[in-house]
Amino acid sequence: MFAKLAADHKTTQFEPVNIGIDGKFQSIRPFLPTDLKIDDNNCGTCTLTGCFGFDVFSDNKFQIIVNNEMKIYTRFEDIPDNIDNVISFMPDISHHVVFTVETDKDTATIYVHRESTRWLDRLYELRRREKSRCLP
Repeated sequence: MFAKLAADHKTTQFEPVNIGIDGKFQSIRPFLPTDLKIDDNNCGTCTLTGCFGFDVFSDNKFQIIVNNEMKIYTRFEDIPDNIDNVISFMPDISHHVVFTVETDKDTATIYVHRESTRWLDRLYELRRREKSRCLP
């Protein structure tokens, strides 16, 4: 049996999530992120599982040249492995996103915090993918 979720549950982006919430799932606001799922259990609880990804922060804008064509991506995960050049790299720099999960017995607030150091790592990763770069 799951313990009741504290009113303010905090998690970090990319951290695996496995949260038990008392009651049958009713809704999540503002939306259910792509890599998360909610399952109703037979024992009067529901479970939120998965991982938060960059898609939670929708104001990202990455301009990338792929096969000599300019493309704009809002999800880092959608950028192909083979790229020509990085033109601009503008991640959303807001600090957190708040989700509210409601059940027939409880309301839980989940804060997802951004790890800003990961954006720098992602930029270096894209620079390594560039065809025109000569890196050892």
